[in-house]
Amino acid sequence: MSTEVLYPKPQNPYKQAVIDIDSDTLPVGKAHTAITTCMAFSYESVLASTPFKFLIGRSRKLFTVHAALIAHHSKPLDILVNGDMSEAKEGCALLDDVDEYTFVRFSQYAYTGDYVTADSDIVFDSSAITTTPITPDKASLGRVEYDGEESQPVADDEWGTFQSSKKVKKRGKAVMTWGGEEIAMPAVDAPQSKKSKLWDSFKSKAYSISGPAFQPRKNRESCEDYTEVFLCHARLYVFADKYDVGPLRWLSLHKLQRTLAEFTLYDERAGDIIDLMRYSYSNITCYAGSLDELRLLVIHYTACVVEDLARSVKFQLLLEEGGSLARDLVEQMLKRLD
Repeated sequence: MSTEVLYPKPQNPYKQAVIDIDSDTLPVGKAHTAITTCMAFSYESVLASTPFKFLIGRSRKLFTVHAALIAHHSKPLDILVNGDMSEAKEGCALLDDVDEYTFVRFSQYAYTGDYVTADSDIVFDSSAITTTPITPDKASLGRVEYDGEESQPVADDEWGTFQSSKKVKKRGKAVMTWGGEEIAMPAVDAPQSKKSKLWDSFKSKAYSISGPAFQPRKNRESCEDYTEVFLCHARLYVFADKYDVGPLRWLSLHKLQRTLAEFTLYDERAGDIIDLMRYSYSNITCYAGSLDELRLLVIHYTACVVEDLARSVKFQLLLEEGGSLARDLVEQMLKRLD
């Protein structure tokens, strides 16, 4: 977590039924499994616990959740629900800095161990929008014949597309003609630039989650606005970071990373990424010498696609604001220099 906060051990009336698990001390990939097992063990006590009311957001919309379940997932919320504060005595708490959708996703996670991702928005008539992503023109990509097959296209800048920027491997044997005869040549691997290595390292990022990897829906047209798709994960991460819900932090990061890795960046969709950048650097507190996991993920992706974002006036204005975002981006960009 970006900030470690120590809370006194609360007097939990359900402590006989709810096992106290410190997810940070569990092996990688086991924290969420242990909590799910604990939930199954204490399910009867959860259902028998007193319903607790939450007033969420500026509109103070009322949500009711089982107190024992909330207390189990979060020590800070455990104090709020079962401690000596007025909220515990009244059975109601106000969380006006949390939006309704984020709280609903947290509740989904608390009950099921997972949450539903936001849908993308359609901003224009899809029939009038181009479906060409920001990638080099295929006609300008070099191709090499190998025993009747073509190699994967290689861009002039050795970067290629972000949808398939794996290390290029030639298939079969290269063939050259000499004196009217075809001579087989040994296959060789094309050199991989530091830019493509940075992208590969982003795609291979892994977080401590339980269960199968998240499979996001891929965007296929430039009219698909993914701003809320990205932000639903980022907002849930901020909530989990604030209220010390460790496994949920990793799950939200995993889903955001997989979504970005599969995202096709059209010119019209640069604003989706910029909004994610701005949110990540406006809602997380970092201390000197540390970089929050959400910021690290977002700025890593940004460094991979900076040439495309640079064409956006919105991105240029964001950089002019300076601050830690510009500093972190420069540090990531240095990893791309050959």
